[in-house]
Amino acid sequence: MKAKVAICALAAGLLMQSCDKVEPPFLESQQSSSETYYGYIELQGIPGIVSGLQFLDNFKTDSTNLIASWNITTSGGTSTGTITFQWHGATATLNGSGPAGTPVLLNGNVTLAEGGLYGTLSFDYEGELSTSGSEKGIVVGYVYQNVLVEDYTGHFCGNCPRATRKAEEFKALYGDRFIVVGVHAGFFSWTIHGPPYTYDFQTAAGTQWDTDFGISNAGNPNGMVNRKVINGNRIVTFTAWGPEASNIYAAKGVNPDMSIRIDNDFDDASRNLDVTVRSAVLKDLSGTYKLGVYLVEDSVVKWQKDYDASPEDVEFYVHRDVLRGDINGIYGEQIIAGNAMAESIITKNYSINIDNEYVAEHCHVVAMIFDENTKEVIQAYEKKVID
Repeated sequence: MKAKVAICALAAGLLMQSCDKVEPPFLESQQSSSETYYGYIELQGIPGIVSGLQFLDNFKTDSTNLIASWNITTSGGTSTGTITFQWHGATATLNGSGPAGTPVLLNGNVTLAEGGLYGTLSFDYEGELSTSGSEKGIVVGYVYQNVLVEDYTGHFCGNCPRATRKAEEFKALYGDRFIVVGVHAGFFSWTIHGPPYTYDFQTAAGTQWDTDFGISNAGNPNGMVNRKVINGNRIVTFTAWGPEASNIYAAKGVNPDMSIRIDNDFDDASRNLDVTVRSAVLKDLSGTYKLGVYLVEDSVVKWQKDYDASPEDVEFYVHRDVLRGDINGIYGEQIIAGNAMAESIITKNYSINIDNEYVAEHCHVVAMIFDENTKEVIQAYEKKVID
């Protein structure tokens, strides 16, 4: 018997773009899927069906066996059964019972926490089993190449909301693989413009990046896509963010050089946030690479000039994905110098205090790994402070 449950189809090397919904201005009831990777299980000889498949915080593409063994016994008027799944050394068991002479229904959630390069596999299983047996299935999971888009903006920039709206369109198209950081820097972010533009969105990191990459000097709104040099220029106009991201997805797809996992532990009373960032090398690498970790807050409601609005001074404008500051330095810290072997994992721990002004439920931690020489980002990831 074969049963395949496809959560998202993946054409060869290309990211399917219909897996994730656009997130409107922050909704607490909406669940993030930023830590979820999709694939399928082909049960082959294992009886039953699978649904709700998730690969949680996995580092590595998977194509391996899922082993299932089940045992049915009858005593008196009752049949009892167990099914045990094994995957990369992790095990999970479901139990069930029923009248003697009828199939035993086994169902429930199966969570296999391998804990290493393959992370955690979770799925809902249901099967009617009459006799004992053991079979193998095939598990296929995907690790995606994510793209980081930096949207350089300012509250006094009347054209900048167009870029933000375009970024939201691309996020709807590409889902959680499309990570946006709104960087308020340069003249249009200054507070010298007077009331009502007195709130200061600027950060040390954003100001330094803007200076080093010359974004606002080129005119806002503008930005960068993985800080990649494209046609001789690192600065990318906002209408091209999506197409350039698509080019990166097509090139890297489910074959990135590295992947990232973030674990956040936030204490509401103290406002302390402990962050663990694990970076996995998926291919042998040579060079110098740095890890940058940053705090971002979504849905910050403040004044914004918007030439498409009437009146153009918008009091309750929702600022998206606002950079709030760096966690491990403006340009992060070095994690690879020289050669790094595939399947090695680099773990970094950080502890910060989140400002009382920031809404912790709206905050994300964004991590990027980039080549120190070229500045190009080879992988990025984001995780909510509070899931």
